[in-house]
Amino acid sequence: RRFAIENLPFFDEERAKILRKKEAEQIRPDVEVRITGSDIDEKAVERAKKNAEYACVMAGRALKSIGISTHIQRPDFIQADFKDLSAPYDEGLILCNPPYGERLEEKKDLPLLYKTIGDRFKSLDSWSAFIISSYEKVEEDMGIKATKNRKIYNGMIKTYYYQFMGPKPPKQNK
Repeated sequence: RRFAIENLPFFDEERAKILRKKEAEQIRPDVEVRITGSDIDEKAVERAKKNAEYACVMAGRALKSIGISTHIQRPDFIQADFKDLSAPYDEGLILCNPPYGERLEEKKDLPLLYKTIGDRFKSLDSWSAFIISSYEKVEEDMGIKATKNRKIYNGMIKTYYYQFMGPKPPKQNK
């Protein structure tokens, strides 16, 4: 993959190769990363599968180009309603971008949606959760106070990045 900065006169190709190799050496093939994605919309799940496949192929090629051969596990995807999800692992993190209520027909459904999300998060007390939303009553309707809350923009929409941190994992011996 090429980046626009590589065309600038001050770009140092040799230094970039060294940095890429140094960063790639930090990859821990002994750490298993399991990713499961879900959406209630079947078409969204299919798009996510295609995007993940492409990303895995490109990541594998990039690593191979600097001399690292590793297996990149493809994510699992399921079509499911958020309220029906269960934790497939003892610990983990959830990243979600639920509806914002920007369309009028969605606004009336948001309190129940965010209450449902809060109820699911409360049952996953060993997990961390991250939500991106412009809905102003996320914490109130979820019934959970965020550990951190950052203002960000999604295009021209002012949104918030809510972080609900679970317990810290045990320290690993190096």
